[in-house]
Amino acid sequence: MTKTQKDLMLVASYLDPESHKNLSREDKQAAKAILPNFMKMEAQSIVGSSTSTSSSATKSNQTLTDKLKMMVGMSTNVKPSRSLSPEDELILFTQVIQSFKCDFSSFWIQYREHFSCLYKVAQRVNIITATSVPSESIFSIAGYVARKQRTSLSSTSLRHLMVLKESHRIDALRTISRSDMC
Repeated sequence: MTKTQKDLMLVASYLDPESHKNLSREDKQAAKAILPNFMKMEAQSIVGSSTSTSSSATKSNQTLTDKLKMMVGMSTNVKPSRSLSPEDELILFTQVIQSFKCDFSSFWIQYREHFSCLYKVAQRVNIITATSVPSESIFSIAGYVARKQRTSLSSTSLRHLMVLKESHRIDALRTISRSDMC
């Protein structure tokens, strides 16, 4: 596994509320060190957008505590600023995620507007994988059919046996398609 792959896995775990709590202190520190680079890449990928990054000249007088209170629904006398700097996003994210008890999608649905840059990074690195159960099942069956005692089977014979094994599904699909045509 390359360093980039390890970094991606670490960042993905850090941005997921469920796996975040299981990370060691060292892993969290390493992810916090890596994340600004990912955030800069995301900000640069939004060329032409005036809200992709915020400079220190456009920051309001709002403190991080006020921003955090606003996010969790506590009232403050300070009006919300247009966007957080990447550094502020990271600090506030660290505070918010420690108290969050739901899953990944609930967290990012609730906070995608507050942590816009981190949200884009999370979208890029936290890919929802499709289930592999059907393919694993087919490989398992193929492994059984092509076991040691049947090593003389050709690839064509193995393919035909696999189709025969799943023929009940093909028949069911034909029945469904015929009933839809009527």
